[in-house]
Amino acid sequence: MSEITWIEQWYQRQCDGNWEHQHGIKVETLDNPGWHVEIDGLPPSPSPMRYAEEVSETSWIRCSLDDGRFDGYGDPRRLQEIFALFQRWTEL
Repeated sequence: MSEITWIEQWYQRQCDGNWEHQHGIKVETLDNPGWHVEIDGLPPSPSPMRYAEEVSETSWIRCSLDDGRFDGYGDPRRLQEIFALFQRWTEL
């Protein structure tokens, strides 16, 4: 299953008539260039999770899951990887 199909199904499972009014998924572009993915309304995790890889100025990714919120940042080729990391962390 692709990461996009998985995130669509995950989002649909969260929508209970209340969650979607206060929480959600934001995907936006950055001017350096790159992506930012923010997903809030998650259950608190027992400990923060962080991942960073800085190969070069044009090849990078930084993600965190803390206090019920996922933030993923990455270069223009890393959107799928950001969603894959979110999937891995939420399935732990």
